Amino acid sequence: MNDLFHTSPQGPTMSSREIADLVESRHDKVKQSIERLVYGKIIAQPPVGDEQDLDLKGRSSTTVVYLLTKRESGIPILAHFRRRRRLSHSRRQDSEQEASQL
Repeated sequence: MNDLFHTSPQGPTMSSREIADLVESRHDKVKQSIERLVYGKIIAQPPVGDEQDLDLKGRSSTTVVYLLTKRESGIPILAHFRRRRRLSHSRRQDSEQEASQL
């Protein structure tokens, strides 16, 4: 897992975009999760950085990303996996209820 992190003066870091890729979620949703964690004072406001990207038409674009330390990056990763597991569990219960009513 250490190869997922970049070295910075603060130690190993991971960008919010990399977290989004890891948890297979949209980047804007991961950023919202990070902002909620900051608002709830669970983590400190992380520094921001710019990442260069190519859009669907091949044009260069810049995306603002949060740069989280190794310790802080685990929190939104766990939050997304827990949310996904809750949704999956809820959907499975709904399916079972519908099947039992047939």
